Amino acid sequence: MDNQEQSSAANPGGPEQGWPRARRVAKATGAFLLLLASRLWAGLVRGWQELGRRDAADIAAAREKARAAGEGADGGQGQRRRSIAAWLPKRRSAAVALLLLALLLLWRCGRDGAPTGNRPGVASGPPAPACNGLLGHEAWTGRIAFSHQRDVTSADGEDHLSYAFTVDVGAQLAERTRRQHRGADYLVQYFHPEPRGRVDARQVFEQFDHLGLAYRSSFVGNGRLQRHEEDMSEDGSMLSLTLKADCSYTFHLQGQAMGKSEVYSRRSGDARPDDMLWLPGLHGSGIAGDGSRLSGTRDFKLMSWSHLDETRHLSDRGDWILERDLVEDVLGRDNLGTVSVTWEFEAVD
Repeated sequence: MDNQEQSSAANPGGPEQGWPRARRVAKATGAFLLLLASRLWAGLVRGWQELGRRDAADIAAAREKARAAGEGADGGQGQRRRSIAAWLPKRRSAAVALLLLALLLLWRCGRDGAPTGNRPGVASGPPAPACNGLLGHEAWTGRIAFSHQRDVTSADGEDHLSYAFTVDVGAQLAERTRRQHRGADYLVQYFHPEPRGRVDARQVFEQFDHLGLAYRSSFVGNGRLQRHEEDMSEDGSMLSLTLKADCSYTFHLQGQAMGKSEVYSRRSGDARPDDMLWLPGLHGSGIAGDGSRLSGTRDFKLMSWSHLDETRHLSDRGDWILERDLVEDVLGRDNLGTVSVTWEFEAVD
C-alpha cells in the first residue's frame, strides 16, 4: 500500500460516502412520484372545471328544451334524472384518477417516509438493530490472513520473478479518529502501527542478458514487520478498521517484511544486506451484521501497483490486493486472478 492509500486509511471520507445507494434510489423515486402526482392533480383540477362547465351547459340546454316542449313537473323530474345519468359516466374517470393519485401518495409515504432534512450518510436516529452499538467501542482486535505465490518469466526471457507469501497477522486497534454531525457519531477509525503474527516471505528476482545471469536478488523474511512511524521515509506496516453509522466498514493492511537478502551483480559482486520487502497490501469492505463482531472470507481481485495508481480517481474499486507490475506485464491485466482473504474483528470495551 503506497503513501496515498495510507492517507486514505488515516483520513477516511466524510458522511456522504456512506450514503447507501438503495436509499438514494428510493429518494429519487419518491421525488419523481411526488412530481408526477402534483402534475396529475393539476390536470384533474382543470378537467373537473371543464366538466363542470359542460354540465352547466347541458343542464341549461335541457331546461330550455323542457320549457319549449311545455313539459310538466313530472317531465322535469324525468329530465333531471336523465341529466344525472349522463353526468355520472363523465365523473367516473375523474374518480378513478383521484383514487390513483391517492394510492401513489400512500406508496411514496410508505416507501420513503417523511423527509428528515439530515445530511446524506448521517443517521437520523439510532443505528439499525443489525449493527446496534457498532460505533460505541473504544478498541477492536483484528486479524487478517492470506497466502499468495507466483513464478513468472517475461516473454523475452530477461526477467524472472518468483515469490511465496503466507500472512496471518493481527493487533489490538486503538481509536484514532471519531467524527460527528449534530452530536451523533457517523464515522470511527481504529488503527495499529505494527500488526504481528505469522509472516513467511520469500522472493527471488533475476535478470538475464546475452551473457547470462546479470543480476539476482533473493529475500527471506525473519517473521517480523517494520513498524509504521509518522516521520519515517518508508511507510512501514499498519492495520486499520473504519466503521460508519450506516453499518458499512472498511479495513486496510499494509506490510513491510523484515529479513535478509542475498544479492549478486555481475558488476559489483555479492552482498548480504539486512533488507525489507513489501508484502501485498490489501483493502476490504463489508456490511456489519453484528455490533461487536465482523468477519468473513472472500476472493479479492489482484491489482498491480500501476493499475491502482491509474484508478485513484475512482471512489470505489471494490476489494483488492496488490500484485507486482512484472506479473501484470507477463500475464496481462485481466488475467491476474484473485486471492482468498479471511478477516476477523472483535470489539473490546
